[in-house]
Amino acid sequence: MGALLYGIGESTYGDVTFKAKAQKFGLELPLVHSVLLNRSTLYSKKASKAFGAMFGEIKKRVKTLKKSDPDRFVAGEINFKVIPDNHSVAIVCSHLGKPLYSIKPGKYTVHETHPQVNNEPLDRYKEAVEALVQDIP
Repeated sequence: MGALLYGIGESTYGDVTFKAKAQKFGLELPLVHSVLLNRSTLYSKKASKAFGAMFGEIKKRVKTLKKSDPDRFVAGEINFKVIPDNHSVAIVCSHLGKPLYSIKPGKYTVHETHPQVNNEPLDRYKEAVEALVQDIP
């Protein structure tokens, strides 16, 4: 994120970074409101070991970015949000063109298959998205 978005650190991207393109067109660089730790497999509301290790590295890098450029973060703070794996929910939403709030538990037709959307992952995903939306000013 630091290299591609803000041109911080060593980069092989050169003039194709977002920062270079923004400067070329006179645009300001965006602020970071939230860092989404996405598609997490959760056990007892904690990320699995594999996701936990990846999230640890992401958090470390984001904290390094904040140290080098604290003004890039809304209110100078890092807001990490865990978004659980949405399993079949995302496929059903995108395939049928339905918003998340309209998806109910049950079977859906996606091409020649019939994925099942279950209560627990659907509720968990809706709660995480709602928490994220409520946190946006």
